[in-house]
Amino acid sequence: MNYKKTTSRNKLSTIAFLTGLSVTCTLGQLQAAPLNLADNALEVSSAIPPNVFMLTDNSGSMDFEMTVRGTNEGAFFMPDTILYESDRRRGYIFPNGVQVLAGTSWGRFVPSEESIIAAMGIASDPFGSWRARFSGYNRQYYNPEVTYTPWYGMDNQSTPVSFGDSDPTAALYDPWLPNGDSEDLTVVLPDYTASRPTSTSNDNPVNVTVTDYYPARYYTWVDTDGDGAVDPTDAHTRVEIKPAASGGSDSYSRNAFNEATGLGRSDCGPESGGLVNCDYDKEMQNFANWFTYYRKRELAAKAAVSQSAGKSTLSRVGMATINSTSSNRIAVAAMNADISSGAKKLFLDTLFSTTPGGGTPLRSNLDRVGRYFVCGDSNDIFGGNAACPRLSGSAGSCQQNYTILMTDGFYNSTWNNTTNHDHATDSDFDGGSFEDDIVGTLADIAMNYYEHDLDGITTNNLVPVTPRDREYYRGTGALESEDTLHQHVTTYTLAYGVEGLKSAMPSDVDAVFAWPDPADGFPQKVDDLRHAAYNGRGLFMNAPNPVALRNSMSDIFKDITAGAGAASAVAFNTQNLKNNSVVFRAFFDTVDNTGDLVALPIDSATGVVDTSAGSELWSAAVQLDSKISTTADTRTIITYNDNGASSVGIPFQWSSLTTGASGQQSKLNSPAVGNYPATRTGPLGKDRLEYLRGQSQ
Repeated sequence: MNYKKTTSRNKLSTIAFLTGLSVTCTLGQLQAAPLNLADNALEVSSAIPPNVFMLTDNSGSMDFEMTVRGTNEGAFFMPDTILYESDRRRGYIFPNGVQVLAGTSWGRFVPSEESIIAAMGIASDPFGSWRARFSGYNRQYYNPEVTYTPWYGMDNQSTPVSFGDSDPTAALYDPWLPNGDSEDLTVVLPDYTASRPTSTSNDNPVNVTVTDYYPARYYTWVDTDGDGAVDPTDAHTRVEIKPAASGGSDSYSRNAFNEATGLGRSDCGPESGGLVNCDYDKEMQNFANWFTYYRKRELAAKAAVSQSAGKSTLSRVGMATINSTSSNRIAVAAMNADISSGAKKLFLDTLFSTTPGGGTPLRSNLDRVGRYFVCGDSNDIFGGNAACPRLSGSAGSCQQNYTILMTDGFYNSTWNNTTNHDHATDSDFDGGSFEDDIVGTLADIAMNYYEHDLDGITTNNLVPVTPRDREYYRGTGALESEDTLHQHVTTYTLAYGVEGLKSAMPSDVDAVFAWPDPADGFPQKVDDLRHAAYNGRGLFMNAPNPVALRNSMSDIFKDITAGAGAASAVAFNTQNLKNNSVVFRAFFDTVDNTGDLVALPIDSATGVVDTSAGSELWSAAVQLDSKISTTADTRTIITYNDNGASSVGIPFQWSSLTTGASGQQSKLNSPAVGNYPATRTGPLGKDRLEYLRGQSQ
């Protein structure tokens, strides 16, 4: 590979003005066409689409139904006084479906506390098996304060069907396999065999028969001794999701959904005082969705990727797994919107069809993805058999390239590379807080593909800089917003359910930072993931549970979208600015297709736009939100009643729309929706209308 060892920076040749927003790196002007409505926001439509490559973990531990903090591989240990003895570890709760690690020490089931009490003839379970079914300890387990939504995509039937709510009476173990194993979550399970320790002083496993086990259950916890730890003998209460007539409850009080945190329930309502009421059907449905779509780590990962990368239409996306790569890889391609065809369906089908198994060879695979972006390397992730992902010509000169590495563990394979790429010898991008004295790390790989020119050509370095490029630059002077860089790879890392020793990135790019040696232990290897994101100018995300995983993946794609629009800066001639000048700025979230239009103040002397938090003079989103509640709104929206000579404008309200077979109400009622909740009693068209008006019921 031909690498350049000097800083590559140029100036954008075109300045963007307030009225034109003309930039160097675009795909050209959009041409108008009658009734040809765009799927994407105008401000992002013409940007060069970035390349995004997902490198996902499909090691054996991704099959776990456990994600326990601070234990080996996040497994559940019984007893938990010595965490790393193999006789103590367990990876599963439910007895049916596919257990990839069946027959190994990881493949044991955690029995119910009732079965342990009965088998040992004691008053209480000394091993704390209840904690496997409490989301505050086993963070993979059902959390009643979370809304669990289906994957984004379609199953693998000959006539594929979009994923919908799971059937509580036949909840699939794997939604990709609609004819596979399922479980009736509303009745007691057949007896099955799990294992418990012989005693609290002898951890040799012995079989125990689990009887009368009602699966739709979770626990609440009281910190009896006040130590902040979920101890085996702490007070706890079992909650079984049953109707009142069967000894359960018809009403469950939950926190209302909070968009900022992703926590709370959006499927129940109406909200009152920050709370919502979920009836039995809603609670059971939510549990069934968790069981089918989030019960295992790999299921939760597929949910996160499908709901972020899968929904993207502004990026060129590809993927590969770290094991069985040749069977689980797809080259970077432009993402169409339709999930039932084209590159989008191929990407989602590849994602959903992957299965866990094997070790965690992160370093060699991250390097192979980097080689893929270099192009023409027989040792890349496709063995040199895929086309170069970078666009040809001037478009590729401006294009940004990203790798997202997602893993639930610590790399455990060898990788023979002795180059210390982040040492202060190569460029203006390494040294300082980026460097360490260790070779062959993930951080070295990320630095290698960031600081070196992917094509080795010095005359086409037109990749727009991002705010992080500017903040982390160590060369002479500062990178300005109009500067450009060489073709490179930005690396993001996402650690799921594991923690390192470091809790923050370095605060000074020029100061030496004490990066741990990954060879010293498991937490240090997680810190290498953080270091890789720092060197690669991406983000490091640590997700302890499925909700955080989903939010983290969404945040990564939002950050990528922001980077892809880095060249769309606005410049002003300060001689033309007047006091109290403002600029209207549009924001767009490509993950959920939401946005805002805000008015920001401009310093008339310097032309600087004040984008600090709270500086907005006016926000369209705030104005609209003030007119909308969960079940009503005061917005004025007008439509048209075309009835001939007396055609008039009418309110866009259900009662005002025309009726009959060809009327507006009928048109809104079509097409029908599969798996439409039985609890929705109003016409489908009315629900659609209220959704368009902004109501969230």
